[in-house]
Amino acid sequence: MGAVPGPLELIAKADSWWVVALLTAIGVVASVFLAAAALEDTLKVTMTNTEVEFLKNQKTTRVPRNHVAVAFLDGNAVLKARSKVFALGDEGKHDVRELREEVAKPGYTVRDEDKRQYWRPTTH
Repeated sequence: MGAVPGPLELIAKADSWWVVALLTAIGVVASVFLAAAALEDTLKVTMTNTEVEFLKNQKTTRVPRNHVAVAFLDGNAVLKARSKVFALGDEGKHDVRELREEVAKPGYTVRDEDKRQYWRPTTH
């Protein structure tokens, strides 16, 4: 009984442009599925004035604002970036304003005083 060549041996023997195209297409499709799985497994947090919403694996959990004592946002990363740009002085003024708007999106205001940033929730 002769040995049957494995799939990689068959691919290695096929020396044609369509093999490259086929393997590239398979790689693209596999990458799309992997990216979709990674996004599905990512925790998404949405904060509003009334609640914090957590979404993961198509399951949503809502927590009323009065049950939340403190929340540390990626907005802290925005504040850190804003601090670095703030240190540039006039050169970074546009970016400072733009990053202030990013902090405002989830409902926070920033006040600059002596090269320090003070943030607080926006009240309506």
